[in-house]
Amino acid sequence: LELSGIKRPHEDDDDAETSAKKPKLAGEVSLDVLKKFVEVIDDPSSMLGPEGGLYPGAQSARDEHARCEERRGVIEFHVVGNSLRRTPSNQTLLWLIGLQNVFSYQLPRMPKEYISRLVFDPKHKTLALVKDNRPIGGICFRMFPSQNFTEIVFCAITSNEQVKIVKKLTARKQEQIRKIYPGLTCFKEGVRQIPIESVPGISETGWKNCLKKSTTKDIDPAILQTQLKNILTQVKNHASSWPFQKPVERSEAPDYYDHIKYPMDFKTMTERLKSGYYSSKKLFIADIRRIFENCRTYNSPDTEYYKCANIVERFFLSKIKDPAT
Repeated sequence: LELSGIKRPHEDDDDAETSAKKPKLAGEVSLDVLKKFVEVIDDPSSMLGPEGGLYPGAQSARDEHARCEERRGVIEFHVVGNSLRRTPSNQTLLWLIGLQNVFSYQLPRMPKEYISRLVFDPKHKTLALVKDNRPIGGICFRMFPSQNFTEIVFCAITSNEQVKIVKKLTARKQEQIRKIYPGLTCFKEGVRQIPIESVPGISETGWKNCLKKSTTKDIDPAILQTQLKNILTQVKNHASSWPFQKPVERSEAPDYYDHIKYPMDFKTMTERLKSGYYSSKKLFIADIRRIFENCRTYNSPDTEYYKCANIVERFFLSKIKDPAT
């Protein structure tokens, strides 16, 4: 950490004498006091942050990454502030202006005049996070040494850096999973909604449905497949299910696929069941209902096909509600 604005020994002595004659502003923290705090800012024994709280080490991986960037010189930390006792350097003024822009942009509900007044107020200092000699974030604060506390006024980082942080955390999580799942195709086939837990791989990430109030345990995939197979077999064997056994052939209904965008049949459902496509009952129900809806869409109510759809649908609903199946 570097205290910008501190006079170096080689600087002009006349300027130092002139600065010493300027009256000290009431409430302004002296550089000696600020320097004393900065010297122990990296000392764990002097920290009162989350590392020593209820969850020690919770952010250690993230903090270590930042420390590595600091050691490599990618980012730097500087405590900067305005002063009435000495003229701030041009670099300090440029950083203060940059910090003012960061706070104004990232805190849009905060009045810009208020931000400018506090950033340039001699009583306040700002811990600037600098990258490529440009402030990308900072913490504006005011120290009250006599009362042993510091008030944090603003804390912000540019949105670009926030996105980078999120991407890095996402990439790290992906590396932990190290598995790629195929994309969902059910939405292209007309399914409007599926349970989140049915998305392949979602449970492996540690996701849990916090809104789920049911006390029953999730059904075992093998048991689910057996239940769905039994239901599908009974529906296929129904006397009125003959129109839905296989895909509609164009030779039988040339304009069928002009009217039906998402076709479905029992043969296709059987193949999906064998491939493990139905990870939940909702997906299974959506497909079988589409069969009946397609039939009623294409055929008129007085046709035998329309009547078969109603009969088989009622049979299916009685089976899907039966606990024994």
